[in-house]
Amino acid sequence: MNPRKETNRLEPHHRHLFKPIENSETGGCHLDIFLPEITKDAPVAMMIHGGAWSIGGSGHLPPDQITYLLEQGFAVVSPEYRLAPHVKLAECVEDLLDAYRFVQNGLNQVLGTELDTKRTCVMGWSAGGTGTLLLTDAILRNGLERPRAIMPTYPKTDNERGWNEPMQAFTDALTSEEKVALDKLMAEPVCTNYPIKQDTFFKGTDPRIIWARATMRTKTLNTWLCGQDSPYPKSVNPMDVVNGDFPPTLVIVATEDKLIDPAESYDVVNKLKSVGVDARYLEARGMTHGIAEDGRETWPEDQDWWNEAILPGLEWIVKMTRA
Repeated sequence: MNPRKETNRLEPHHRHLFKPIENSETGGCHLDIFLPEITKDAPVAMMIHGGAWSIGGSGHLPPDQITYLLEQGFAVVSPEYRLAPHVKLAECVEDLLDAYRFVQNGLNQVLGTELDTKRTCVMGWSAGGTGTLLLTDAILRNGLERPRAIMPTYPKTDNERGWNEPMQAFTDALTSEEKVALDKLMAEPVCTNYPIKQDTFFKGTDPRIIWARATMRTKTLNTWLCGQDSPYPKSVNPMDVVNGDFPPTLVIVATEDKLIDPAESYDVVNKLKSVGVDARYLEARGMTHGIAEDGRETWPEDQDWWNEAILPGLEWIVKMTRA
């Protein structure tokens, strides 16, 4: 992986603790809030960060996309969620649902605004793209206001497809250094925000990063996230939960993604189409995994992913949410 420039992340206008959690490093899950110049009747875009459900935080968002939505008169919110390995995937989704519920029922009261929370869309990248799909299912099951549209970017949509080795594969391959790191990590409070830099995953020496690298090396990440060996619970597998009640969906595909097979994006679009959902995809040709979450200034100069896929996707979700 060639080093790229660091992205200059945007600072939110407000930050609110929407879910207190005991034994948490920061007291619980916070919501970052960005507001447009005119807040009255502004639609809301919820953005969900990626990071393999184990690193990253609410600030790890693409600044260009936030800026575009603010210029279109949208408020943008980004929730923290508890990070593995202290919790399982179902608990991460529970945090996202609590964030969405707060946006629908409590955000205006806290801010003293009149945002139009009935016009909400959801977007996410990588794990956040997976979270976008799983959150939408949870919203529907809990009878909350359905998002007007959703836009996952290079999501993992099938837990049974890779990273699904049994836990024994992890324990058998664990080095003494990794075992010490894992024990230290599990003794720490639950984390909701672990900042990512370009070389975090490959060069980091923190126990969390040592554990994360071990899960990837042993291909056991999904086993950790699901809390059991395969077959995994269908309730946290996007391909099993998407259904005909889903809102219009657009998936951004990174065609050169070596971490998550692009076929998983095409497959979830086809599944949604088969049950009558307005589903489509846009391709960022030549893009690899993770790049869409960074600022355009870090992208290769010979790529036009912004005009090819990102901007058309944003224009689509703005149109669908305003409708």
